[in-house]
Amino acid sequence: MSTSAARTLDLMAFVAASERPLGLMELVEQSGLDKSTAGRLLSFLVQRGFLNRDPVTKRYTVGPAFIALGAAALNRWELKANAAAHLRRLCEVTGETSSLHLRVGDERICVAGVESSHPVRRVLTIGERVPLHASPTGKVILAFLDENEAKGPLAAARAAGIDVLVLERTLARIREQRHMIGVGDRTPGVGAVSVPLFEQDGTPVASLTIAGPADRWTPSRMEECLPLLRAAAEQICIAPGVRTI
Repeated sequence: MSTSAARTLDLMAFVAASERPLGLMELVEQSGLDKSTAGRLLSFLVQRGFLNRDPVTKRYTVGPAFIALGAAALNRWELKANAAAHLRRLCEVTGETSSLHLRVGDERICVAGVESSHPVRRVLTIGERVPLHASPTGKVILAFLDENEAKGPLAAARAAGIDVLVLERTLARIREQRHMIGVGDRTPGVGAVSVPLFEQDGTPVASLTIAGPADRWTPSRMEECLPLLRAAAEQICIAPGVRTI
């Protein structure tokens, strides 16, 4: 990939990952580019529709072409269409929030889900990105990455102050059990049970999860519903050839 292309993609990624519109100087600081180069590349992205530039604030947000590209990728994998019915059933039967998470680099992103009808429930943020080491939804993916691919997530965990030896023991247990049940693992007072999904070559690509308040969604209740979660995972086809184990 050319240097110019890499810089352009980096700028798109910075804008997409931000929870608020970004200005030129913020993007200069994040990217390490000089102001002239960043401005030229941003103008190109605006012209192509991948970014929007507010004429008043002069800040950047993702544009229609970027959104369409993401939607096309999801549609190609038939992700939402194939998962929707299973996510609804998981929520209806368990009474808790169900969700599907896709691996994107060293993170997982929530791409679909159905929230519980209980007033107190696990609330989803579609599009939320979380490091693989930071939640059950990511750990069941991280556990099955090969040694080289796991280096990045483990380094991120170490940088975040996580005891990597403890994390590696957790990952070993996930590999043995093929699932993870956790309470307060990411959010205090929240229980979650997750299973991984794999491509035919064994590469982990996603996870399926049911989560809820720990006083209601207890470890014993999660164990009870684990076969239902596994059965749903078996039927969700994320892409041609994807399987679960």
